[in-house]
Amino acid sequence: MEGCEKAFREKGNLLTHMRIHNGQRPFRCDFADCDMSFTTQGHLTDHRRRHSGERPYNCELCDDKFMRSSTLKIHMRRHTGEKPYQCQKCERSFSESGNLRTHQKVHVSYSLLNYSHVSPDYSC
Repeated sequence: MEGCEKAFREKGNLLTHMRIHNGQRPFRCDFADCDMSFTTQGHLTDHRRRHSGERPYNCELCDDKFMRSSTLKIHMRRHTGEKPYQCQKCERSFSESGNLRTHQKVHVSYSLLNYSHVSPDYSC
């Protein structure tokens, strides 16, 4: 697709991705009065859990329950203190990759303003 630079090692992943471009949404919700459809079975499963309230992934250290195993994995880092995503510019670490990406914008902002000599770790 023009403008899309995604690449995949497996043909099936490319075919699934192409559904985004061609509008194919073959996985339809069967709950009453819901006309949602999805590009993958996994997205439909997540959606159905919103209807049913099902939360099959339980934290063994507290009473929290989750709809997705990936959310439980991130949650467990609160208990363990694990922060696997490290900034290459200042060595701060984060428990979620999205928090690292947000943090990295600080370094771009400081370098654009030519404040690279001031530490971005100062706060009120």
